Amino acid sequence: MPRLIRTERGVYLGDNPTKPLAKIDFSRSNDGIIVIQHTFVSESLKGQGVGRVLVQEVIAIAREKQLKILPLCPFARRVMAGDEACRDILVELPAGD
Repeated sequence: MPRLIRTERGVYLGDNPTKPLAKIDFSRSNDGIIVIQHTFVSESLKGQGVGRVLVQEVIAIAREKQLKILPLCPFARRVMAGDEACRDILVELPAGD
């Protein structure tokens, strides 16, 4: 499998950042929160756990930089909500969102 490449705005898998095999996009707020906006996995990699690997990489980034994560992306939200080990860095969405 190609290696994960970290950027300022996300993580991607593949050799070409403009045509990644998979990617997760995020932004960083001024108050120390990584906001995960979108996760993409190509058809050729779907069902292989690649999306979960991308979310775990963002969790690693957050831990390294002592940040929290707000997963707006529904996939990332499901992954993080089901992982007790990341509860300490998860920022919950306000009720109604």
